[in-house]
Amino acid sequence: MNRMNAPRFALVKFGVVLVALLSDVISLTNLYAQVRPKMQIAFVSNRDGNSEIYVIDGHGKTLRNLTNNLNTDRDPAWSPDGREIVFSSFRHGGKSAIYVMRADGRNLRRLTNNPDGAGQPAWSPDNGQITFSSYRYHAGDSGPQIYIMQADGTNLRRLTDHSALDYYPAWSPDGRRIAFQSDRNRLVWLDDDIYVMDTNGKNLRNLTEHPGRDRHPMWSPNGRQIVFASIRVGNFGDGNFDAGNYDIYIMNADGQNIRRLTKDPSDEILPAWSPNSQKIVFCSNREGNSDIYMINTDGTNLRQLTNHPADDWGPTVTLSVSPVGKRTTVWGRLKQGRK
Repeated sequence: MNRMNAPRFALVKFGVVLVALLSDVISLTNLYAQVRPKMQIAFVSNRDGNSEIYVIDGHGKTLRNLTNNLNTDRDPAWSPDGREIVFSSFRHGGKSAIYVMRADGRNLRRLTNNPDGAGQPAWSPDNGQITFSSYRYHAGDSGPQIYIMQADGTNLRRLTDHSALDYYPAWSPDGRRIAFQSDRNRLVWLDDDIYVMDTNGKNLRNLTEHPGRDRHPMWSPNGRQIVFASIRVGNFGDGNFDAGNYDIYIMNADGQNIRRLTKDPSDEILPAWSPNSQKIVFCSNREGNSDIYMINTDGTNLRQLTNHPADDWGPTVTLSVSPVGKRTTVWGRLKQGRK
């Protein structure tokens, strides 16, 4: 090749590579816009006459009915990969059992089969285990205890062993601890606290220790905080429980720095975190019936996500699963273009 033409040839080659790279970047941008993960909220509603599980997006749109059964379906919880939902149901009569289905409502499978019932299931962060509460009538029990099993329903183990009522378990994001509510330190009537324990049931700690009623704990995805519902006003000194209403509270994961997030005369319960740990989704009856709301963790920007004459409650939040294979293909092309 003529040396005088070499720089021009190199410049043309660089231009071709640059155009190819820009084309891939534009394609990647367009693909990301198409498959960008969206927040999905599963909740329970009786809008068709009985309790079913529904899903909406983070704007309160694209409503989908996942279950259609004459019996009660409740307690939905997403798998960490967003592909399945575990829930409790009375669909086989008698006591409730734990079921799992795909995120589109198909491929229903029953995980527990005990006449004493089970509810409030929660997935481990690695998708491998499910914890739940169950009243299995062991000697000395006065209410439900916390259990754990593999995600396929095998290897059932009991984690708590106390005469108190232990329920609403929630995993820490690192998979090492489980938070739950219990009345084992009862000071007055209807006195629940938030506890945390290792996943083998050891190292139990009371995080709240308050004469009010602290319920429904949920760990933030970043592991730094726990949100819960609580009644913390009223007469606690004489053994009576003359309380007002439930509000949403946030505390550090060690129980410190408790902050009240909502202040409304209605009941606001069953909180859940957005995947970025910046927002809280909860249910409230501030409009006369139970609907799903979202609020920032500093108490600002309250938004109502559902507005239906029926009751909507029990939200859980996840991100929808994006098509990873397509995204990998585009990145592969970019890497090849850089060679």
